[in-house]
Amino acid sequence: MNTLLVLLSVTPGGPGTLVARPIHFEILGIAEFGGKPRRWAWSPGFLVPRAQAIVCALDRKFTDLIKRNNVSLPYKESPITCTSTLRKSSYDQYAVSCPIIATESGNVYILDPPTLTILHQSNVCRKEATPFIMTSVGIFDVEYRIIIGCREKLICVLRRGWLEGKVIVQLINNIIDIIVVPGDNFIMVATENQMLTCYTKRGVDTRP
Repeated sequence: MNTLLVLLSVTPGGPGTLVARPIHFEILGIAEFGGKPRRWAWSPGFLVPRAQAIVCALDRKFTDLIKRNNVSLPYKESPITCTSTLRKSSYDQYAVSCPIIATESGNVYILDPPTLTILHQSNVCRKEATPFIMTSVGIFDVEYRIIIGCREKLICVLRRGWLEGKVIVQLINNIIDIIVVPGDNFIMVATENQMLTCYTKRGVDTRP
């Protein structure tokens, strides 16, 4: 959860009115992982559109924005960057699968097939990373892994019950495609330098 702290300077306006002006902004990012809060650096991308409007508002519009939005719930729009599926409870060919959605802000959502409600939500990794391709192995109700390729040349893995993924491979070249070999669960990665590299499920390069 991200919190926008705004320090206001309140001065007399017209008769019986006060004028509030923002003089300091700070973003606090609180993460529950490991029970330790984290402080993130300032970035406009951390803010929902309403908070961005407040930060950029002129003095004469700032008070109006505060009054107009003080009762509405905040929300943040993030485009979907890639999708995949994960088997729900069976390996059967015709068994139902859970849709998986990843967003530009690095969130991964596993959805319930009939209702499309969120079954599980997690982050790609601790770094700022944008997923653009992902594949999955396993069963949601038992054990699973979601392998995610990011624009920042990272390969991350998410396992059952994790709230945050782990970076297992840091590449030099951009990722073109990722597949997981059935059975052995080797990760095959194609990169822009026309190389096809095989990694174990722990991210170890299998080349001698």
